[in-house]
Amino acid sequence: MTQDSPASEQTIRASGRRMTMQRVKILEALKRRPGHSTTEQIYAQVCADDASAEMALSTVYRTLDTLTEMGLAVSFSDGGVTTYEWAGDDEPHHHLVCNGCGTTPEIAISALADLVETIEQQHGFAVDLRHMAIRGQCAGCREKSEAPR
Repeated sequence: MTQDSPASEQTIRASGRRMTMQRVKILEALKRRPGHSTTEQIYAQVCADDASAEMALSTVYRTLDTLTEMGLAVSFSDGGVTTYEWAGDDEPHHHLVCNGCGTTPEIAISALADLVETIEQQHGFAVDLRHMAIRGQCAGCREKSEAPR
């Protein structure tokens, strides 16, 4: 497995779950894939990594949901499609989602710290901003929509 395997395994075992071969293979595939991947893409990665892997797509769905619940993966849903990304120990990151072309560039927003503090002070709500999406329109799509016809 990859570098932080002991931490991942410890998290899984601490939740009362077993570290199965299927979970190992799915974790490895998830960690190696850049950015967000669909369940089908992760399944294909598992199969490509180990042609003899006997695993149902439903196992990948369930495992990704479990990994997300445990904070080992983050999910992002857009237009009925859910994608997953390894949470790792990276800094929180966010996405801008273009309503026009669907691009989802990652961005780091340190300015949200003030927003989090304000919400916690005014509402007593503990905000979790490890991963979020901000919808809008990218510069390219804005140019196209503002261009004279």
